[in-house]
Order: sequence, then C-alpha cells, then structure tokens
Amino acid sequence: FVSYLTWLDFLPRMMGRMFARHKQAAVAFGRMGTLVANGDPANTVLPRQLPIDARSGRGSGEPDLVVTRPKRTRLEQLEVRGLTATYGSGSAGIQEISFTMKRGSFTVLTGPIGSGKSTLLRVLLGLSWETSGTGMVLWNGQVVEDRAAFFVPPNSAFLPQVPQLVSDSLADNVNLGPRNEEGFARALSLASIAEDLAQLPAGVDTMVGPRGLRLSGGQRQRLATARALVHQPELVVLDDLSSALDVETEIDLWTNLAEAGMTVLAVSHRAVALDRADQILRLENGRLTG
Repeated sequence: FVSYLTWLDFLPRMMGRMFARHKQAAVAFGRMGTLVANGDPANTVLPRQLPIDARSGRGSGEPDLVVTRPKRTRLEQLEVRGLTATYGSGSAGIQEISFTMKRGSFTVLTGPIGSGKSTLLRVLLGLSWETSGTGMVLWNGQVVEDRAAFFVPPNSAFLPQVPQLVSDSLADNVNLGPRNEEGFARALSLASIAEDLAQLPAGVDTMVGPRGLRLSGGQRQRLATARALVHQPELVVLDDLSSALDVETEIDLWTNLAEAGMTVLAVSHRAVALDRADQILRLENGRLTG
C-alpha cells in the first residue's frame, strides 16, 4: 500500500499540471489571434509570406528582415478620451483617463507606485492585454482604431522602465537594421551618450554583452533612448527614463528633447522633469487627480 502511494500522488499532480498548461496555451493562442489578419485565431496556422529577402552582395545566402513601417503622420494634437482598462476583478487598472497634448509639448505623468502609470502608457499604445477596456485615442482629431499598429516608429517610440538590449554592437542596438549616419549621430547626441561612446576603444562597434552588462545602468537607459529617437518619432513615450540617471545628465536629456521640438509623454518623479513640464498629470488609484 505504501509503495503505491507514490503513484496515487503522481496522478493528481500530473492532471493539475496538464490543466495549467492547457490554460496557458489558450491564453497564448488568444494573444496570437489578435496579431494575425482579421483577428481570426484560425489564421495563426495558415501559411503566409514572411517579410524576408535574400541578402544581396554578401554571398551568405542568409535571409534578411525586410522592415516595413507605417507612413509618417505628422502629430499636431494627441487626445485621450475616457480611457479605461481593468484586469481580473476590475479593481486594478485605469479609469476614465482624459487629457490632450499639443505638438512639441512635454507632459509628465506622476503619482505613487502602483497608481497605474505604466498601465496607462501601455493601454494608450495598444500594448496592454487588459481584460476589458473602453475609451478613445485621437491623433489630429482622428480616432486611432489599431493602436498597436499605429504607435510604432516613425509615428511613436516607447521606452519601457527596463530597456532590453541584445548582445551585439552599440550601433546595432540603436539602429536594429540599416544605419542612417545622420539620424544615428543625432540620436546619440539627443540621448546624451555620444561622449561616453567616443571614449570606448571600439566606439559604436563596441559589443555590449548579454543584456548590455558591459554598460552601466545609466548608459543602458541612454542607449535605449537613442534607439527610441533614431527614427525621429512624432511622439516619444518614456516610462521612468531617469531612474538610473544623475541630475546633470537628466537635465541635459530633457533640454535636448525640448530643443529638438519633440512631443514627449514621460513618467517621472524627479523635480527636474516636473519643473520643465508643460503639463503635469497626477495619477492615483488609476484616476487622474490633477
């Protein structure tokens, strides 16, 4: 009897694991369904033409990614109306968020930890998997129907709290594709990292290592900022960019973005950002309080 207890215990554990993986697979499949044509989950298994071409003139025969971007739409005004997103029981998320941003303005989103700042940014950009959501985002008075497809370079660029770098050169981490020398140099200058890279032995060809471990926290954030700015987006969205920057570097960064005339929506708690803001949005418990 004792020897069979192990088998009796093994069965419910395996059944529980199987049901858990089935639930995870259903969630993943549902998410994939929203990324394919017409949002039909059945399309995830249909054959399709991948956006790759053979490399020309390199002799390797390896495929090369063909980058396709939406047509640039000049931003004059961004308006958010009644944006609401809830998770689970509905206690978490954001409620009835409305605000307006003009071209070239600097808007700072602030509030206590857990108030929904990052959620607001991700819902605005169409990056959130909320269980329910309402509201509209208007670009120059026109409703943005597919925010995830629209809010990408050159229309918008997003820098999350923890930037992700690949184990490649500094230049490739910024460009993620063909390099435009003028735009590349401009992005490094705006991100206040050009002087740091000039001091490295290999310059922009320096390998950053896995997840950028060869760089300091501030350098990783500024390098990721340069990546967000390299395509000169109409809207720049920054989630707590200055968390690893010293005050002087942060002042330089905000000054550079203001002088470049960029429209910026940034999460920050630092006084230097609040002092320079054209508009301050205070978020508490998922609602704007000022």
